[in-house]
Amino acid sequence: MSSSIGCAPSTIHAIRARDDRRESPQPRRAPVIRRILAGLALTAAITVGVLLPPRSMRVTPSPGPRPLFGAVHVHTTKSDGSGTPDEVAAAASRAGLSFLILTDHGDAMRAPDSPRYRSGVLVIDAVEVSTSGGHIVALGLPRAPYPLRGEPADVLEDLTRLGAMTIVAHPTSMKNDLRWHDPGRPFDGIEWLNGDSEWRDEPPLSLVRILLTYWFRAPESLALIMDRPAAALALWDRASQRHEVVGLGGSDAHAKIGGDMDHGGPAAVHLPSYEQVFRTFSIGLPGVRLSQDAVADARVVLEAIRAGHLFTAIDAFAAPARLSLTATGDGVHAEAGGRVPAGPALALRAELDAPALAPTLTLYRNGAVVATTVGSALEYRTDGTASVYRVEATLPVRRGGPLAPWLVSNPIYVGPRQPDTPVVPPSPTASRRLYTDGPSPLTVEHSPRSAGAVGVVAAVGGRQLYLRYALGGARTDAPFVAFAAPALEIAGFTAVSLSAHASHPMRVSIQLRAAAEQGSGRWRRSVYLDETQRRVTLPFAEFLPVRSGLAAAPPLADITGLLVVVDTTNTALGSNGEMWLDDVAFVR
Repeated sequence: MSSSIGCAPSTIHAIRARDDRRESPQPRRAPVIRRILAGLALTAAITVGVLLPPRSMRVTPSPGPRPLFGAVHVHTTKSDGSGTPDEVAAAASRAGLSFLILTDHGDAMRAPDSPRYRSGVLVIDAVEVSTSGGHIVALGLPRAPYPLRGEPADVLEDLTRLGAMTIVAHPTSMKNDLRWHDPGRPFDGIEWLNGDSEWRDEPPLSLVRILLTYWFRAPESLALIMDRPAAALALWDRASQRHEVVGLGGSDAHAKIGGDMDHGGPAAVHLPSYEQVFRTFSIGLPGVRLSQDAVADARVVLEAIRAGHLFTAIDAFAAPARLSLTATGDGVHAEAGGRVPAGPALALRAELDAPALAPTLTLYRNGAVVATTVGSALEYRTDGTASVYRVEATLPVRRGGPLAPWLVSNPIYVGPRQPDTPVVPPSPTASRRLYTDGPSPLTVEHSPRSAGAVGVVAAVGGRQLYLRYALGGARTDAPFVAFAAPALEIAGFTAVSLSAHASHPMRVSIQLRAAAEQGSGRWRRSVYLDETQRRVTLPFAEFLPVRSGLAAAPPLADITGLLVVVDTTNTALGSNGEMWLDDVAFVR
């Protein structure tokens, strides 16, 4: 008898279904992931939309010639920027600028490039000089005869002698080595706005917001960091009450973040780009026209800037901008940057082209508000008292936007300019002669690959010291040549006095050195010499410590030596020269 084992069809289907479930993969997760990503994208889009700053408002220009717009204080690959001059000029052209002033870091020993048009933009070469108390942008500077470095007052003196316009860069920066430490010596201009300083005081969340929205509205996003820089404006107002000081916005564009940005190293990210910085703010020169002759056009642009015939505009708020400030009276008329006599009554008028949202015009007198109005014009009558007037235009704040002024004029000055008279030290009542005639009291000290020599030569009415030097070696050797004399009885005096001249223009350091048991600390004061014999008196109170950790003033009771030092602060490696000294004395 045969038999077979069988299953009902329904049972077989159930078994197969169970096996299919065991062998088939888990439900596909791709749709879920896509939904999550879509949700995240939507959240990000909403977040960016909420954080996105308002677009720059459009201004309908009034009839007539438009101001010429450009940027000052721009770095290239010649120092710590990320773009070549051609690349930077192309970015300026795309941003609609007509001129560009490059200010790569340097000691002014490089001759500036001749002005030329690049991508249709007038490119002017200038320099940013570093001092021990901040940076100075120098316009119209020829090649310097020696490196320009050292104390701010000394560098300002050298730049002025060479005919440059001196502009204090980022005066209130959060970085101490960039902040201006005012030596009290006059300067020609100041950056009331600096593109590389505004972000340094921003909280992290503000910078994150800018990074998120930059990709959609770059200029408007960069403008979010621009609050009203009250400290810089106050510094400008104080300085302009003593003499004419041009105020402007300096781009300080490098087009890079990260790396060794402050010292020319590689950049991590090339942001913000030159083009977007140039679209954020600019300076306008009313009445300036270009002829396409680069040399002549550069002269006209620099003359307008030096005269203060300019205004600063934050284009990311509204554009194109126009602002004028005039003063008229009985037979007198002046525009921004100009000066009129005190006495006659004056009518001041500020006028601009306004966007749909009317701006607030504020007139400042000696840094204090004297008149405010809403609209496109402001009028104010004065009694002719000596004063300094300038105007700011501020747009209504939109959706948590910044509080910086949209437009800032340069001042009109009423009254005479205060003369810049140097302080003349009183005639000495006592002295101790270190050298008048006879043998030399000097000994020579120098670094291993430098050399110096001292002798005595005939002079009118007697003899004088003859000093020779040659600086050699590498900068890491700290090359120097020093001529030293004992500083006997110095504690009873207040200054050192000497007559001197040199074989060529140079700056030499006069130093006081403490005894070896007191650490051989040194204090210095530099002096300019050239072929003309001149007498200089250097008060000990003006000597500054050579290194940190020393007392601010030289401790005269511990000073044992007087030195005349030539080093690489103001002398180029490989150079040599001669000096002549006479009538060296401590005086009081």
